[in-house]
Amino acid sequence: MGRQRALIGRRHFITSAAALGASSLLGSGVPVFAAGYPDRDISFIVPYPPGGAYDQYVRILLQPLSQALPSHVTVVPNNVAGAGGARAANVLYRSKPDGYTISVLNAMGLILLKLKGGTIGFDLNDLTWVGNLARDEYALVVAPNSKYKSVEDLQKASLTSPIKFSAPGPGTASYAAILIGTHLLDIRAQLITGFRGASDSMLAVTRGDVDATILTLPAVRQMTQGNFLRVVATFQEHSTIPGAEDATSLKVPELAEIIEIRPVAAPPHVAPEIVATLSTALTKAMKDPMVLAWAKTTGASLDPMTSEETTKIIRDQSSFMARWKALLPHG
Repeated sequence: MGRQRALIGRRHFITSAAALGASSLLGSGVPVFAAGYPDRDISFIVPYPPGGAYDQYVRILLQPLSQALPSHVTVVPNNVAGAGGARAANVLYRSKPDGYTISVLNAMGLILLKLKGGTIGFDLNDLTWVGNLARDEYALVVAPNSKYKSVEDLQKASLTSPIKFSAPGPGTASYAAILIGTHLLDIRAQLITGFRGASDSMLAVTRGDVDATILTLPAVRQMTQGNFLRVVATFQEHSTIPGAEDATSLKVPELAEIIEIRPVAAPPHVAPEIVATLSTALTKAMKDPMVLAWAKTTGASLDPMTSEETTKIIRDQSSFMARWKALLPHG
């Protein structure tokens, strides 16, 4: 009996030491791969129906990601739409922590739902963050012939009557970006909702139904290149749009914290070695020539991150949004 206890204790020590070693190496940036993983298909959950932006990101990565994994297993897309992305997040949370289920998530939308007491039955920080696909910054746009040429013009005009902004539903990241952005810029705003996504919001500005809107830069680039919209300001530290104001010139650095990311997560408690395998493969896949060519054509803002970097930005974004909870609609 004593010998059996000694053997069990020794095995426990070896297992613990191996886990600690893997964790230490992960922290040092040295990749540690899970032996024998993966040996079957991996399910890549998409939180929206086929054809949308999140779906496009996943599908362009399927083949490169499969090739980047040690065993070249098939990565299978699984569209789990519903509840503004919350349904997919809940499915992911309840999945086995074996590395065979991952998901891209609408982090900002989920943070908003959580702040509003919505349909997320867990803390986002409990998920295992694998990496990140993209990071989109925001821009304030008006019609090309708009009388508003600057943020100052909008500020002055809003003293008399609120500036009308087209906006998607209250549970969206863009809605929150408009609320927080106009508050930081001291623009009194009236949000006109009911628009189906970015395209409808932009068309409302072009037609003159509203005065302005705030959307991600990839969404507005084609419209500005076609001279259907004009960018007044970007929420970047240094604007990438010639002639547009930015967070630095406006002296409102917090504007640059209003971003939309597309992180990839696994269920809670996935082994560090498996996380390292997935994270390394995801980063490699995002550097594939086919993926880079797609990003250049579509204007996708690829921004690969390590597991640690993704975990940090989720916490930072959660803290940032919590500071503005009083501005956000509830219920």
